[in-house]
Amino acid sequence: MKIQFLYSSKSGNTKRLVEGLASKMNPAVEAVAIETMAHLPQADLYVVGSWIDKAKPNGAVLDKLSLFDGKPLYMVATLAADKDSDHSAKCLEHIAEASTQAKLIGSQMVQGSLAPSFIEWMATLPEDNPHALTPKKKARYDRNMGRPNQDDIEDAWTHLDKSISEWSK
Repeated sequence: MKIQFLYSSKSGNTKRLVEGLASKMNPAVEAVAIETMAHLPQADLYVVGSWIDKAKPNGAVLDKLSLFDGKPLYMVATLAADKDSDHSAKCLEHIAEASTQAKLIGSQMVQGSLAPSFIEWMATLPEDNPHALTPKKKARYDRNMGRPNQDDIEDAWTHLDKSISEWSK
């Protein structure tokens, strides 16, 4: 079975995740930036990684999703909010909604870290702004710096591998 790994990454989190998943499948498998893709490579299954933007897959991924119409697709996304949060659940709903024409075999959220430049920008916002950097948010962003890490990639691989096994029965 040929699996094509694709990603869009703003800060490097999603790239690191998808390259890690591809390597778990086969160290010789290369993950490709979806933005550089001239055409959809032939594959039996597509694993697409996205970063989350306003609770949805980022624009580069959304722009390419129609290429996967009728094709088996697994979506994985990184986000800076806690992966077990209500926001994460809403992101998974939006992934499913955006992927309705594909044969979505599974999806998951993986903890990512927030780009330091974005944290710096948040610190400039007034306290009444919903995106202002609060002590609670800062603690979460500090705790998640460097993620996804190897443990996150292992957990994501377990979920992906299970979905592939169930789909290929």
